Amino acid sequence: FVNIIDDHETTNKDGSSSLKFSGYIMDMIESIAERANFTYTIKTPSGFGSLCNDRLIMTKNETKEHAFAAKYRTQYKCGQSDVNDLPLSNYTTDMYLGLYYVTPERQLENQFTLPYHPPSTGTLTMFGTATGISNMNQLAQLQSEGEVGPACAAENAAYIDFLRHAYPDMQFVEVPNTEESFYNSLVNGVCSVIISDYPVATYFTLQQYQKGQCLVNGMVRT
Repeated sequence: FVNIIDDHETTNKDGSSSLKFSGYIMDMIESIAERANFTYTIKTPSGFGSLCNDRLIMTKNETKEHAFAAKYRTQYKCGQSDVNDLPLSNYTTDMYLGLYYVTPERQLENQFTLPYHPPSTGTLTMFGTATGISNMNQLAQLQSEGEVGPACAAENAAYIDFLRHAYPDMQFVEVPNTEESFYNSLVNGVCSVIISDYPVATYFTLQQYQKGQCLVNGMVRT
């Protein structure tokens, strides 16, 4: 979707980015800008939005030096807030680019492009070191029996609210939505199952398999 290929701790103070980005969303916006004849600046989430974890306070000047910090980049809803919440400023954005669920609540506030992932490939799925778990209900049941520990989920993602509502007995912990964080959570025993979007899960599994760190159909790439 959007990958940061030159990762620094913060962007510039005015919100313009010194980072380098790649991914097909970047290819898409570049193509649209060329056809529609407009220019754009890419910003990472500022951290001032109401839905950000560890939110910054707009009225406190001392917090502004922490704007656009790396910890906000993995929070889906934090980027949404820069579009919907903030008064016009250097922290406001007009568009949010990313893997983003179309929900009735969001449709009341935003205009969406057509989905580029059909619903069948954008649904939630599970992956990890645990085996023999076929669905979310079974995961919750095994957790209640003490057979499986908490599942990991991407912090500040919209699907966490869905999980809490649909599976109130499910145990899970929020971790940063990065490949490194997912991998370390599995290796360090924070969780044995990660719940994420299907495209994210397949990409993560492919990356680990290519590194020789993951079994696929009982086999590891060497």
